[in-house]
Amino acid sequence: MKIFEIVIKYIMGSSNKLDQNAGDNSTNVQAGKDVVINTYGLEFKDVKEIVELLFDKNFPKLQEKALKQAEEHVQLFYTQFETKLREKADKIDVEKLSEPDIQADLNDAIRGAARKGEKGNLDLLAELLTKRLEVATTEVVSMMASESLNAVQYLNTRQIQFLTLLFGIKHFHFVRDTLAESLDVGKRLILGGLDLVKEINNTDVQVLELYGLIKHSEVIMEDHTLENIRRKYEIFSNISKDSFKEHLRVVCPSFYSYWQIYENKAGGNIALTPVGKIVAITFFNKIQNYYKETPERWIH
Repeated sequence: MKIFEIVIKYIMGSSNKLDQNAGDNSTNVQAGKDVVINTYGLEFKDVKEIVELLFDKNFPKLQEKALKQAEEHVQLFYTQFETKLREKADKIDVEKLSEPDIQADLNDAIRGAARKGEKGNLDLLAELLTKRLEVATTEVVSMMASESLNAVQYLNTRQIQFLTLLFGIKHFHFVRDTLAESLDVGKRLILGGLDLVKEINNTDVQVLELYGLIKHSEVIMEDHTLENIRRKYEIFSNISKDSFKEHLRVVCPSFYSYWQIYENKAGGNIALTPVGKIVAITFFNKIQNYYKETPERWIH
């Protein structure tokens, strides 16, 4: 079996290095600033050991109560991460966990999980980290998934829903043409779980921009989104640009209701960055089973 030698420089930890011997097929840990992991191949069973190892490295001095809570948080993350790995077992290369870049992301995810628990969006953390392990993930999508891991730990549900609304209105469209009624049902199914977007405020927008998920313009810009929607579907080809908004209100009332939220929140002045897109798409796929989207379609 191929031997993987991974050396990761950590922010936290003692400057003193301790020697430790490991037997065959075991994990070697050097408890100073460098953590060295020697493993003969990586399997699903190794993931839990790595997670526990990194947790012990990052949180050696917590008080008993805080330590217990942090351990519970990390266990929640590990459970979700392992579930994602097993769900996509035929699509991932678990040995990518030996790569320093992905080990560093796993370390960051563990630290975030320990601190914030479920408030840190553990399900999205697990999904985004798993995306990095998929064989078919492109280099740029993997890079955007890595960048998003830090941001999602600090977002609330309302902010994530708003990213998803922007994606669902500005970008997503059904590939196959459809009747207006079917389009309305489809849009309702994929956007129906966004129950908090009406509450989005200026601070939320600033937070999303701070973490590099959107670009926001204070200048009122001409928004071509509605016209783009009209052009994307053959069923609207005989509807004029000037009358399309009213037509949409009549034939696609559910879709139109989400358009109104988008319009009221000045969605035309906001653009999703590639990092924002991958977070939005990940949440989009989580909240509904009607249509699954791939980041590679939108990030390249």
